[in-house]
Amino acid sequence: MDGERGASRLAAAWLPVSLATFMLNQAAINMIRPMASYRALALGLDTAALGVLAAAFSVAPLFFALQLGRLIDRRGELPFIVGGSLILLVGAAGLIFVDRPERTPLLFVLFALVGLGENTTGVAVQAMIARGSAEEAYDRRLAAFSLYASIGQMAGPAIT
Repeated sequence: MDGERGASRLAAAWLPVSLATFMLNQAAINMIRPMASYRALALGLDTAALGVLAAAFSVAPLFFALQLGRLIDRRGELPFIVGGSLILLVGAAGLIFVDRPERTPLLFVLFALVGLGENTTGVAVQAMIARGSAEEAYDRRLAAFSLYASIGQMAGPAIT
């Protein structure tokens, strides 16, 4: 019982920060996705390659989601919220270096990293909500998660 209360206190303390982090990640992703497509077009990629680029975002999460969930269960959410955000940041920052056609393969790798970072952060925040919330708070906290994600998704394109 004490462990449950401790987890609940941790979630209460970190939930606003985690939700804000996820919101900023969603804003960044929704800026990065169209910018990566524009970069790909500027490098001369065709529409089929754009489809592959869009799929690259989901490749890493597809292969690592189950293992990621198990790791989060064993080690806790906070390192994965921070780590996922850093992975996303590295992937996004690396896109700056994709400035010549011969660096096009790097675009796909970096975009996959962005997807992995987004997935890592999202799973960790959802796990924090599920593990650290009393049953009567689930709906309210998951609604807050959806709201923050939606605000970030809306803000990203507006900022670009």
